[in-house]
Amino acid sequence: MSDAGRKSLSDSLKETAKPDSQKGYVESLGESVTSTYDKGASLLQPESEKSNSQKVADGVKADYKNAASSVEDTKEQQKKDSNSLLNQASNIAGQTAETVGAYAESAKEYVGELLGGSSTTNTGSATNTGSATTSTGSNKF
Repeated sequence: MSDAGRKSLSDSLKETAKPDSQKGYVESLGESVTSTYDKGASLLQPESEKSNSQKVADGVKADYKNAASSVEDTKEQQKKDSNSLLNQASNIAGQTAETVGAYAESAKEYVGELLGGSSTTNTGSATNTGSATTSTGSNKF
């Protein structure tokens, strides 16, 4: 039961439970008007004149509003944290790529030094043109 001219807790909960995507223009507009009026009445009506059920309803609405605000704040902080982590990961990946490139260049230079000052591969071939001779003799006993 709500005070005269005030939105009941059950009406507020019904409005909250139904997704905005399922509400028509007239329904959304009506909720907006009654919610604005109820919020103003809640602020203007002294606590001492509110019924117990209205005090509970106003408290639940305030808690819901605070929780929703807290959730939005948490989402924003998570977005900021995610962006920061992505930037850090990107920086680390860039630094790693630079380091790998430097190691690859060092390895290329080292191999070049091992091959005689050039980093190209020697493709020459060696052939043996000498002849082998065999001796044919006779063995006497």
